[in-house]
Amino acid sequence: MKISSSTSKQSQDRYICILLVLVLVGSAFQNVKVIGPLNPGHLFALCFIPFLLPKFREAKFPPAVICIFLAYILCVSLFAGFQWGLNTSIINYLFVFYIIFFIVNLGRNISFESYKKVFQVAGILSFAIVILNAIRYKNAILAYFSSGYYINHPYYPTIFGGGANLEASWPSIYGVFFMDSPYGIIYLVLSFIFASIQVSRAGIIISLICLAIYAYKRLRESKKPFLILFLIFVTLSFGSFYALKLGIFQPILDRFFRNQEDRGAAGRVGIYDSALPFLCNHPFGVGLGNAVSAVNRVAANTVGMEPIVDDNLHNLFLQMTVETGVLGGVFYACLVAFLCFNCIFKHKFANPFENFLLAFFALSLIQFEKIEIFPAICLGILLSKKYYSYKDFDL
Repeated sequence: MKISSSTSKQSQDRYICILLVLVLVGSAFQNVKVIGPLNPGHLFALCFIPFLLPKFREAKFPPAVICIFLAYILCVSLFAGFQWGLNTSIINYLFVFYIIFFIVNLGRNISFESYKKVFQVAGILSFAIVILNAIRYKNAILAYFSSGYYINHPYYPTIFGGGANLEASWPSIYGVFFMDSPYGIIYLVLSFIFASIQVSRAGIIISLICLAIYAYKRLRESKKPFLILFLIFVTLSFGSFYALKLGIFQPILDRFFRNQEDRGAAGRVGIYDSALPFLCNHPFGVGLGNAVSAVNRVAANTVGMEPIVDDNLHNLFLQMTVETGVLGGVFYACLVAFLCFNCIFKHKFANPFENFLLAFFALSLIQFEKIEIFPAICLGILLSKKYYSYKDFDL
């Protein structure tokens, strides 16, 4: 009986890992809606329910701080809904809690190493998808670089449904799971090159963060850190010289430094100029997903206030604060600060799932509109292992 039970648990864990790969790859298509607000990742996540139902009576809730945060932002959204309406983003946050709840209860027996392989497989698959799509539209990319006009991105039908930034960001952020692999540097370099080809600031920044963490880890492990620093310096010098000679850097430099001519940078400045005054006048929140519509409703009746033409505020902290109020923004900031402090100072980038959260939160300052399934899975994994349970404190 014990052998049979053990075999059954191993089979269940294997199915869970396979489903997690599908959830991760499907969630990259975050703007591709299959049913209502649900993307492929949400639909694959529903397949966890049969595993959860038999043990639902024995289930444990995630730590109180997570439950309180969810309850608070849902209450704010429900009360704000009387004035600003209800948005389907509420469903996304229910899915985030559902993912954490599932992994905390059924993912305890899966090792960190197995989870890391899940993310590596998902990263390779996601990267392969965008590379094949880029190869398909290689003429559009080559035309962009030969045009001499480097503002914005190469334009072609991206497969993840969110433009060049998403196409470059997801492969780059998966780099944290390849840092301990003998050939991990190959993935990191390739993702950086791809982000550069997409001329994606978000992808380039996240790739550089991953490369910096990789260099830090190698330096800590090495008995000859100065030799590694010298090799990094020589490699960067030759690579930069070759890139400058070919003019490859020019589109990237234009994206970073010609901000007034770049619609992405100038648009973000305009968004912040409208959102910050709105927040001062509406400090209690407008409900999840309502940030842009609420700001635009006020802008329509306010002289000198420009409406927001994008679908989000391009800063997750600002988005959370406008939607859930100043208290919600402070709550979110404290949670992020706690996770980042542990990653950088306490654990010194030792855990790839913490590194993923750090990279996501860094990228969210310019990229995301809501907490995605990706960080929910990472946080659920860390909580399932009681990673933040100390002698006098338990998250």
